[in-house]
Parts: sequence; structure tokens; C-alpha cells
Amino acid sequence: MKIPVIINARSLSQPQTGVQRFSREIIRRLEPEARVVGKGAPPNSIIGTIWEQLILPQHISGSELLFSPANTGPLHVANQVIVIHDLSVIEHPEWYSAMFSAWYRFLIPRLARQTKKIITVSKFSKKKIVDLLQVSDSKVAVVSNGVSDHFYPRAADETTSLKNKLELPDRYFLFVGSLLPRKNLQGLFAAWRIVAERLYDAGLVIIGSGNKIYRKQTFEDIPRGIMFLGYVDERLLPLIYSGAEALVYPSYYEGFGLPVLEAMACGTPVIAAKTSALPEVVGDAGLLVDPTDTVGMAEHMLNIYSDVDLKNDMINAGLRRAELYSWDVAAKKIWDILQGVEE
Repeated sequence: MKIPVIINARSLSQPQTGVQRFSREIIRRLEPEARVVGKGAPPNSIIGTIWEQLILPQHISGSELLFSPANTGPLHVANQVIVIHDLSVIEHPEWYSAMFSAWYRFLIPRLARQTKKIITVSKFSKKKIVDLLQVSDSKVAVVSNGVSDHFYPRAADETTSLKNKLELPDRYFLFVGSLLPRKNLQGLFAAWRIVAERLYDAGLVIIGSGNKIYRKQTFEDIPRGIMFLGYVDERLLPLIYSGAEALVYPSYYEGFGLPVLEAMACGTPVIAAKTSALPEVVGDAGLLVDPTDTVGMAEHMLNIYSDVDLKNDMINAGLRRAELYSWDVAAKKIWDILQGVEE
């Protein structure tokens, strides 16, 4: 007998990050089989939290299983499956605003204990959840992110046209992600200073913006050749990835690291930190570096820039790696988990 499922879609109205991308892709695939509530719910705010904790439970009938795909859910709904993407707010509250970290550090452990099942996106995050939240290993299932269909390599004439439109350097390295401390942009800038001394015609393009849930980060003494694009429409991202020499992703902490997967799917070499879940996602398809090793990071960039064979090998390895990840497969695994939950 099919278990009736209701989906908590509050995350669809929130600013777009990897968590919201996961929610959108999974909800779109499960919607034909489930009832979706909260598409127009308030975004990250006190009002949004009140809606989730007090209003959402009123939409749930006694037999329905609630699926909450974006780290939060109502505390008083035990018949629930929640996706916890990572525990960065538990381990590093200093990276977030005081109010945000206080609420999540209260909420997440309690949800983890009382919900029927926890889904997470990497083996790294599963270990953290089991160890830090003290839940059983069998309660936590791993379902990896996927890569959207529109992330694929684009032709040179398309990328050239975009470079001209956005006034990008002809050859550039790329960072994509929220501008928060754990992304290690200060380390990236230190590495770029070394690169910029050698490569006068190259640039470093930064895509992403801040968010009020993160502690404010300021950048001083920004090296030559860095270009901040801010938030970029997702439709342009595959073109920007495809035109880059490499994605450089030196983050200290990731539950998954969706930009590295998107870059590989677009035929873009990846340089990533050998921390948290990133080695698990990149495998042997990218170059891994200690996020504090700015010299090593710079050397990887210089090598990709000058070694055509290395770059081509990384492109091919990345494309093969990206084929292992699918939103359709992820959604099917999640649906099977939901239908296997016992009352």
C-alpha cells in the first residue's frame, strides 16, 4: 500500500544555494506522486519559521508522511523524513549570524532524534550526523546530489559571446558559491596573488553573493585581476563554467559541493580542497589541495593554464565522473526511502 506523502516546499521561496537546488530538483520529480505545500511560504525569516512550525502541521492529515528536504521541519511532526545536508552550523556557529546559529543548533538535534528517517547527501555528512547528533547509523541514508540537464559543455562561440557580453577575460579561473567564511575566499585570493604575478592576461571570476544568515565578510587588499559578478542567473552558469580554465573551490567545509559537480559536467577542470565531502564527490577526476596551501593551489592553477594535455585529461575525467550523478536516480532513491518508512 502506497504511503501518502506531503512535501514541505518552504525552501523553494528561499535564496538559491545548493540546498535549494536539491529541494527544487527533488520536489519537481516527486510532485506527481506527492502533495506539495508551501511553495509560496515566507523565505528565511522569523515569519517563515513560524509558518513552518505552526501553520504547516495544520496541512498534514493523520496518515501523511511529511518530507522536509532543506534542513528544517516542524518540531511537533514526528511522522517526518528530513534531509540534513551538513552540520556546519553545529560545528562552526561562528560562520553564521547569532540568531540563525542559535535556532539551528536548537532545532536540528531535536529533529534528528524524533523524525522517522534522516537523508543526507554524502558519506561525510552521514558520519557527522551519526557521531555528533548521536543517532543510529541505520537511521541515516545517503542520497547524493545530481546534476541538472542544462549543465553540459558549451561551444566556443557561445562562451566567447558570453565573455564579450559580461566583459570577462578571455582566460579566467572561476569560483562559484556563497560569499561566506567557510568558502575560504581569503585563501583563494592569496593563491591568486601568486598566479597574477605570472599570468598578466588571466582573471579570477567570483560568482555568488552574501546572505543575512552568514556573518558578514569583508575583503581588503583584493589582488589584481579579480572580478565579482555577484548573483548570476542559473541559465548563464553552464556558459560561464564552460568558458573557464578551471573551477577553484578551496572550501573548508562542504556537505557535498554542488559547484564541483556542475563544473565537471560542463567540461571544466576542478581544483578543490581535500576536506569534508569534496574528495568523495571529485574522486580522481580533479586536483585536490589542502585549503591552507595557497602555494599548492596556485601551482595547480598555473599547471592547468599551461599544460594542454593535463587540462584535456581533467576535462574527460570530469565528464565521466559527472555521469555518475543523476537527479532522477536521487529522486527515485528518496521516494523508495519514503515508501519504506514504517509507522
